Amino acid sequence: MLRLRHLVIAKLLIAASVGAGSGTAVAADDAFTPDFAAFLAASYPDADFAAASAGVDSAFGGRAARDEALTHVPIVFVHGTTDRAIGGPSGGWTAAIDDLLGRGYRASEIYALTWGDGREASAINNVHDLATVGKVRRFLEAVLAYTGAEKIHVVGHSMGVTLARRAIKGGMLEGQSLGAPLTEHVEVFLGLAGANAGVGACLSPFSDFLRMCSRVNGFHPESQFLAELN
Repeated sequence: MLRLRHLVIAKLLIAASVGAGSGTAVAADDAFTPDFAAFLAASYPDADFAAASAGVDSAFGGRAARDEALTHVPIVFVHGTTDRAIGGPSGGWTAAIDDLLGRGYRASEIYALTWGDGREASAINNVHDLATVGKVRRFLEAVLAYTGAEKIHVVGHSMGVTLARRAIKGGMLEGQSLGAPLTEHVEVFLGLAGANAGVGACLSPFSDFLRMCSRVNGFHPESQFLAELN
């Protein structure tokens, strides 16, 4: 059961997520701070955590200066399919981030990556493959390393829920190790509308033609990925 302060955090984030796109646009930069970007370039040179979405990079987070101290547990946001970190047609986490900034959080305590291209047409092809889960996993590790925080909060929406859960769980995926579980470093995990038991549409006789309904790493209710995850 969530402790009281965990419940308060959950209510805060749910409220902030409602009506995405209607925020005050405080988070309109769609970018990491120069300090965090420099850290990522040095420590994760081959990772694109702001993956171009329709020609636009979308990401958020980082200190204004390396000596900036944290006053809140860092929050990491993982978006859903056909979305991106902030901005775009679906709004991403713009409203939630704006709300947190208005409540005294700083960019050094709020992080969001873009793991896909954000296109609606890509939804039927998005699966929990090593590249995607691995990107989310490495970002969680990067935030922990960069902030020096012992724990983080992780908030996922839609496919971001199952991606984040698997990234936190660690272990073997597609014959490669994601690393040890990160559970001891996650103080609060909040999943919004995650398809943890699969997608009903994937039970259709025609669903086998959709990559997203893969029985290996997709959203088929009997997929190997969901069975191992749950």
